[in-house]
Amino acid sequence: MKLLRPNTDYYTDYIDKRKFVMLWRTTLFLAALFLLLSVWTFFYNIVFSGVYFVVFTIVTGFLTFLYLTKRYKPVLYLYAVLGMMIVAVMCNLDTGHPHVPDFMWAMSLLILTFTTLGKRAGWISTICFAVIVGVHYGYFYKGIEAGQKHLETIDLIGITTEIILALCLSGYFITQHLSITKYTEGQMSLANAELELQNQIIQRKSDENAILIKEIHHRVKNNLQIIISLLRMHRDEVSSPEAQKDFDEAINRILSMALLHQQMYKEKELSRFNLEEYISILVHDIIESYKSTDQVIETEITVQNAALKLESIVPLGLLINELVSNSLKHAFAGQSKGKLTLILKRMENGFSMNYLDNGTWVDSELMNRGFGSELVEMLAEQLNGELKRNGSEYELVVIQG
Repeated sequence: MKLLRPNTDYYTDYIDKRKFVMLWRTTLFLAALFLLLSVWTFFYNIVFSGVYFVVFTIVTGFLTFLYLTKRYKPVLYLYAVLGMMIVAVMCNLDTGHPHVPDFMWAMSLLILTFTTLGKRAGWISTICFAVIVGVHYGYFYKGIEAGQKHLETIDLIGITTEIILALCLSGYFITQHLSITKYTEGQMSLANAELELQNQIIQRKSDENAILIKEIHHRVKNNLQIIISLLRMHRDEVSSPEAQKDFDEAINRILSMALLHQQMYKEKELSRFNLEEYISILVHDIIESYKSTDQVIETEITVQNAALKLESIVPLGLLINELVSNSLKHAFAGQSKGKLTLILKRMENGFSMNYLDNGTWVDSELMNRGFGSELVEMLAEQLNGELKRNGSEYELVVIQG
């Protein structure tokens, strides 16, 4: 391990590496400095020399700990605690010299604490330093000031040197902190740029998938239209009115599915399928295909857009097709006008639908027999719903997982 370039393999994070190197160099610098100050002041101020030597011993212990363990955080906390204790002692010693250098060392210590241990530790150290300054000026300053002697040239050189070194150390801490901050900002910019690129890729793939899905809906709708056209051609070839009627019913069922795919293709966002528009158009188309020219069929449709899956919308459309078709065929036969009511409400875990016509069923048994009634029951089961019927009124409750 080089003296100023310690081994940082213990850490993987860049910031930890930088902090370790900074603390290693700082500790090495302080060890050399306080050893020099201890020797220098030994010849003219034994008190200062003793204090400097104690600091040198402590700093050497820190250096040894760093070398053996490679862990820098415990040393930072020791600097914060022991450093303030040493400052408190030095500030209130009657050495006959001004204590400006002690305050400068304390400022360097505060900068180190803020830039490495964070705001909380920094403010705790600041409060401790404020208490030290308050005690110094409140209880010791007058006595210390009275004991100050005339400073010799060597004293002035020593004090000036300490102040300059403390300022240089503070500048080093700030420079390292700015370097780490710049690196962090650079890493964040790179991460944001990479994230933005990933978002663009995801958005592009999402757009491509949406276009593909819409194209599938469009093709399915076209295929269903072809089937409808074929059925209409066969219907025209059939002479039996009952057979033609069966063809019309099959065509309407397929139309309800084709309409769904047509609506899905029209939506800009497939996740925002307009269920109310789909049901309104579906009911209108069924009425137009069944009612006579002189009939007036009113509708009252209330739909709360529930979050239905596509696999639920298809059987729901077929079920509505059967209910409306049955009403038009059996409840309004021979009547000049009628009214259909359909209310679909969103529930917390599903939806409910109420359907009612105000017509008069000539044969009430038709509600309970025939392919249409069986299909209604089957579609309700496919929706995992519970269907209740009271006359021509239906209530469907669907619980979705």
